[in-house]
Amino acid sequence: MVLENGNMRKRITSPRLEAVLSFVIGPCLADIGTDHGYLAISACQEGIIEKALACDISPGPLSKAQENIKRYGLDNQISTRLGFGLDPVKPGEAQCVVIAGMGGMRVIDILQKNPEVVKQIRRLIVQPQHDIPKVRQTLHGMGFAIIDEKMIREDERFYTVIAAEPQENIMPYTDAEYLLGKCLLYKKDKNLRTYVERELYRLKSIPTSAGGRREAILREALKNL
Repeated sequence: MVLENGNMRKRITSPRLEAVLSFVIGPCLADIGTDHGYLAISACQEGIIEKALACDISPGPLSKAQENIKRYGLDNQISTRLGFGLDPVKPGEAQCVVIAGMGGMRVIDILQKNPEVVKQIRRLIVQPQHDIPKVRQTLHGMGFAIIDEKMIREDERFYTVIAAEPQENIMPYTDAEYLLGKCLLYKKDKNLRTYVERELYRLKSIPTSAGGRREAILREALKNL
């Protein structure tokens, strides 16, 4: 991901941002919890989208995003909006929505709070920090099929980026697929294998009654990774 301003080029090195960007479609992106605004800026510069809404609940990060948008001369393509989740977005205004870097339950709360906006999304990209299986289940429950996932390893932590699109008659996942991601299991993702191995090591310190079912799923999955 490269940000350009005249002769200035800046490489954004976050693997998470790169993974999210790879799933973005146009013509309009709503970046929820935009923080510095780099995702929207990069998507515009690379011609992936025509315009973007950079939204954040906090005035501080939004002000920083405004500075960056102005610095890269994208005021006419990216507008900033203050508010919680999808509250600042009108139904049908953005075809692609990104909700990244938040807890899974917060992601779910944002989606469930604005069903009219969610109903008109063509592609939803989420990167929940926690409760990822619950997010997958909620996406299915809201009529979104998971079309792809990427697991990113960054600073010795693992992050999952999920791309979903509306679809009828979604087949529910198995327990293993909700826990680890059907797409990641199918691709035999190398980061997923390392994640499973680490989880199994961590579960050694947890009583069998608490971690037994999870451990069984992980051990079975590891055989095929």
